[in-house]
Amino acid sequence: MKNIILTGARGAGKSTLADKAASCSGLRAAGLKTLFKEKRGEPHAFLYAAPWGQEPLFDESHAVARFGGGRPEGLTAVFDSLCAGLVDKAVESADAELIVIDELGFLEKDALAFRASVLRALACPKPVIAVVRQGLPAWTADLVGAGPCALLEATEENRGRLAEEMLEILNINNNK
Repeated sequence: MKNIILTGARGAGKSTLADKAASCSGLRAAGLKTLFKEKRGEPHAFLYAAPWGQEPLFDESHAVARFGGGRPEGLTAVFDSLCAGLVDKAVESADAELIVIDELGFLEKDALAFRASVLRALACPKPVIAVVRQGLPAWTADLVGAGPCALLEATEENRGRLAEEMLEILNINNNK
């Protein structure tokens, strides 16, 4: 099995593809997802982290970034505690057969513990689907170098067939 680094423009369907590939894989997935409660452009919007496959808690302890009034601000302490812990738990869990990390970007540039956890996950024997914000060549290169992986770009043109390609890369023969 290989890791998948999935990149693409905002709105290309990266998170939807990661979710579809994980659910169709038949593997028990763990990891993390990030999501907004409010729309990204709303004043004082926050980005939250939640365990993969679980309902998010929209509270301060799960907020990983603050938006509104200029450049978004990553909340490094939350990335380094909550998010690193979710990734490490997925790596260590006997129940997790697939690790999903959705989404990586510039917000965690100073979160060294979290970044180290992501690189450990990519080097572990479990397959990983990592969604990466497009336009981050240095971070993407670090991810690709961490273990055997396929770098895929989601576009409007290929997103209809990309989930099947992802399952093939994960070496899953699934006729769903």
